[in-house]
Amino acid sequence: MLDAVLCNAGVALDAPPRRETPSGHELMFGTNHLGHFALVARLMPVLAPAVRIVTTGSFAAKSAHLDFADLQSSRKYAPKRAYERSKLAQTLFALELDRRLRVAGPRVFGLRGRPRLEARWANLTDDAAAARLWADSVALAGLDPLG
Repeated sequence: MLDAVLCNAGVALDAPPRRETPSGHELMFGTNHLGHFALVARLMPVLAPAVRIVTTGSFAAKSAHLDFADLQSSRKYAPKRAYERSKLAQTLFALELDRRLRVAGPRVFGLRGRPRLEARWANLTDDAAAARLWADSVALAGLDPLG
């Protein structure tokens, strides 16, 4: 059983051209979000009941907005925007994972140390967007961390 998972992989590209993972996903979205999504999905059967799943975010996500019609920047690619969106997707995944784990049983989102309460950024309060991202991520990754 694993007691902890740290989702900290990340890639940032400064200039075009748009690049893809071996699976055909835009490189930053595929690494920064779908990679973590798939990792948690594949590890779920071996996670301890009190597992701590840690994701690292970025202030780059603060002003980002997801474009569900172009999640992988296929039509309009700008490296900075693609990175910001990938980090927003990663953070929304963490929040949606927490919500779904709470519904499923005792697992909850938590912090250790001396946390300081912060209000969620406006773009992180859209629970419908988080749920839609989850569904799209399941389709793209071919895995569902909770199902």
